[in-house]
Amino acid sequence: MTNNKRGLFLDFDGTLADTVPMLRKTYYHFLESYGCKGSDEEFNSLMGPPLYEIAEHLKAKHGIDAGVDEMVCHYKDRILKFYGQSAPMAAAPDVVKRAHEAGWVIAVVTSASETDVNQWLINHELKNYVHVVVGSESVRRGKPDAEPYRTALERCACKPEEGVALEDTPTGAASAIAAGLNTYILGPQPKSAGEWPAVHGFVGSFSEFSETVLDV
Repeated sequence: MTNNKRGLFLDFDGTLADTVPMLRKTYYHFLESYGCKGSDEEFNSLMGPPLYEIAEHLKAKHGIDAGVDEMVCHYKDRILKFYGQSAPMAAAPDVVKRAHEAGWVIAVVTSASETDVNQWLINHELKNYVHVVVGSESVRRGKPDAEPYRTALERCACKPEEGVALEDTPTGAASAIAAGLNTYILGPQPKSAGEWPAVHGFVGSFSEFSETVLDV
């Protein structure tokens, strides 16, 4: 493989897959099972890091009397119950297929399990269009560290300047930008961009992303 490929790097939760409602429900149910109360503010702050880091944070913040490994297994079991119910974002499957046909090398870069994401891709008939999935099994440092996206770039044989990333959180965007990728956010333009790193722009939908950025 030569390093002259255009790469499309997609976050999974809240970007390619409409999993945020499921993840929010899981977060609240998980804390309730330990007699703790969550908040939307805390949930939003935990979008992006690997599950092990999330468990460490919740254990310290809420004083949960359980081991981190046990908490991770408990959390993962709850997530798996809902993953199958999560649909792709509107227009995402069509855009992924057209990008693949146009020659883009497509990667999913996520803090979730590669096994779970690959199964989701199979369930939604997208696996044949995604070349690489980089998840929690493949990196030592998760988002916002650059390692997840650098790993995906290497596996796709793509130079950073030839790649485009689509994210939905500041944590994920920081990771993609640190890896040198032109990074866009799936979501409305904020009134204040103070919490966001220096992204290239905001897109309201996959259709807009396809038309204005990918040209497919």
